[in-house]
Amino acid sequence: MNDQFSRRHFTKLAVGAAIVGFNPDERSWVTQASDSARPFDHLPKLDGALLLDEASRRAIATDQGNMFHRGPAAVLKPGSLQDIVATVRYANHHRLKVAIRGDGHSRYGQTQAEAGVVIDSRSLNAVRVRTPHSADAQLGAFWSAVADATLPKGLTPRLFPGTCLALLTVGGTLSAGGIGNMSPHYGALVDNVTDLDVVTGDGRLVT
Repeated sequence: MNDQFSRRHFTKLAVGAAIVGFNPDERSWVTQASDSARPFDHLPKLDGALLLDEASRRAIATDQGNMFHRGPAAVLKPGSLQDIVATVRYANHHRLKVAIRGDGHSRYGQTQAEAGVVIDSRSLNAVRVRTPHSADAQLGAFWSAVADATLPKGLTPRLFPGTCLALLTVGGTLSAGGIGNMSPHYGALVDNVTDLDVVTGDGRLVT
C-alpha cells in the first residue's frame, strides 16, 4: 500500500488544491501551488522575500481598473534594488513575465504578470532629505512620506500629484509622468527628478 495512493488521499488532495499532473519520479500528485513554486527553486538569495502563498498572489492579481485579473506565480517583496535586478535576470532566463506594482492604480492590467512575478515596490519606501534642495525617495514610498520627511525641515517639493498623497507611490507616479496642481509652472513630476536608478528589462542597474 506504500507505493499506491488511496482514494482517501487523492480526494484530500483534490479538495485542497487543483491537481495539474502526476510526478512519477517523486510519486506524488502535482498541485497548482507546487507547480508554480518549482520555477523559483534556484532563485538567488534575496534581501527581501518571495511569496508563493495563494493569499499573497490573489491580493495582487487585480488593479484599480478591476477589469483584468491575472494571477502571478509569485510576489516579490524586495529588500533592495539588487533583489529586483536578480529577479528580473532570473525571470528572463526562465522566460517568466515580470511586472512592477506600487499601490495598483493602473487600469488595464499593466501591473499584473500572469503566471509570472509581480514586484511589490512598497517594501522599498525610504525617504531621505539629501540637501536643502533635494531629497532621495525609493520607488515604493508614498508621496505622503515625502511630505512627512520634507515639510518639518521647511522644505517642499515643487509639486505633488494632486491630493491623494497617501495613495500614490513615487515610482508609480513617475512611470506615468505625474501631473500635479503646479504642473503649469513646473511641468510633470518626472521633469523635476535630477537622477534615477533604473533596473532595465534585461536586469541591469543604471543611473
